[in-house]
Amino acid sequence: MYGTATIAAGLTGTTVDVSTMDDSWDEDTETFLLRLSNPVNATSGTMTGIGTISDNDGIPTVSITSPTAVVEGNPTTFVVTLSAVSGLPVTVNYTSS
Repeated sequence: MYGTATIAAGLTGTTVDVSTMDDSWDEDTETFLLRLSNPVNATSGTMTGIGTISDNDGIPTVSITSPTAVVEGNPTTFVVTLSAVSGLPVTVNYTSS
């Protein structure tokens, strides 16, 4: 994204709107930078702003399905699933008894 911010004569500020994308992935808080450069009729002060995007999606649920009966001596497969896609790696420990 790029553009020009203009502060009109007689005013002390203006705004720059930055769009963010909503998704359905659980993810960490994200940050981004907005940098100013090449001021005209002013000198450089703080030239970088940091934006923070907080996640608004719930943490997915992890579940396991039970396989059908297997003849002893043969392997069987359990399927581990999430209730929704995650933007983060999901790990879960398992044991058998």
